[in-house]
Amino acid sequence: MSAMAEYKDRLVTINYELRDCREKEERLLFEDPFWKKAMAARTGNLRAKIEKKIPEKLEETLNTAFNAAFKMVFQEGKILIKKTYDADALKSEYAQKRVGVQTQGDRSLIKRLRKPSEKRYLKSLGVATTEGIGLGLLGIGLPDIPILIGNMIRTCTVSAQSHGLNTDRTDEQVYMLRLIRLAAMPTDERRTANRQLDALGEAIDAGTESHFDLEEEMRLTSERLSMTLLFSRFVMGLPVVGVAGGLYNPVIVSQLHQLAEVKYESRLLKRVKADLVRQHHNENH
Repeated sequence: MSAMAEYKDRLVTINYELRDCREKEERLLFEDPFWKKAMAARTGNLRAKIEKKIPEKLEETLNTAFNAAFKMVFQEGKILIKKTYDADALKSEYAQKRVGVQTQGDRSLIKRLRKPSEKRYLKSLGVATTEGIGLGLLGIGLPDIPILIGNMIRTCTVSAQSHGLNTDRTDEQVYMLRLIRLAAMPTDERRTANRQLDALGEAIDAGTESHFDLEEEMRLTSERLSMTLLFSRFVMGLPVVGVAGGLYNPVIVSQLHQLAEVKYESRLLKRVKADLVRQHHNENH
């Protein structure tokens, strides 16, 4: 096979994978999965009655709790989170993914390289379910917030590092926070936020200089999570229906994990494609 033919084949493979990522992203962001519909059906009858009992100050309390949890995780908890995964294994996983995409252009190989992330998904979902239901049965609705935030940040961190990104950078932490906000948004608000997140990812990967206010991003993400999880947090404070509230933890963690994998894989594919085009251009000019 000529160098030109091989170059075109590799581009075609990458474009197919990017198309698959876009289709998966559309389903995640704009189609309600079966378990979300089932949960809505289970809690729907209770919602109207419970919402009348929610104190007006609860959202402010939740907001403060989420914001404090984000600060704690980013300022003090990163060391603890790093102890929960094998950084060298993630680097090796990234190297295999990059080689698989860049040099071989084999779609079946690329799909096999997704297996570790699929195993992580099942593990993180199980942890979130156990924590959520356990705390719900105990009637504990606020102390689990640092656990939930830590789980979210760990989910994003592991996914990002397995795709070759440095999560100690401020811009990547901002990307993480906006990714969490996107996962927590109502469907009708996601389109614009999704475009903005993609633009941020492209700017980071292109090396464009940007200045971010990490505390402001944490505040905005806390507000979004407060609005989304207000009902579930209040329900978890009522032992009788606590399990219903606890079930919201795996919902948001599941959505975030799947979305993170798609977003970070798309960024990797686009970086490899840009490198491939640049290399071909340099070799032929």
